[in-house]
Amino acid sequence: MGYSKVVDKGNGKVVIVHQLNPDGSGYAEDVTVEVQAGVDPGRVDWLAKQDGQVGTVSVSFSPASGDFSALKFPEA
Repeated sequence: MGYSKVVDKGNGKVVIVHQLNPDGSGYAEDVTVEVQAGVDPGRVDWLAKQDGQVGTVSVSFSPASGDFSALKFPEA
């Protein structure tokens, strides 16, 4: 995804800011990682500690094979 910067917004919310075109403008959508109300904000502590750091981010999803119809997830 190219170079990104981590911005800790506090209370379990971290934004991965994409920018760094030569003119400083964004070239991709930012990614927000936020825990839901009632969930321990510590779940994003490691990422929040990277506040201000510039690096590369990779986000992916690989569908699992099998029957997972019984798994329960909170509503998004």
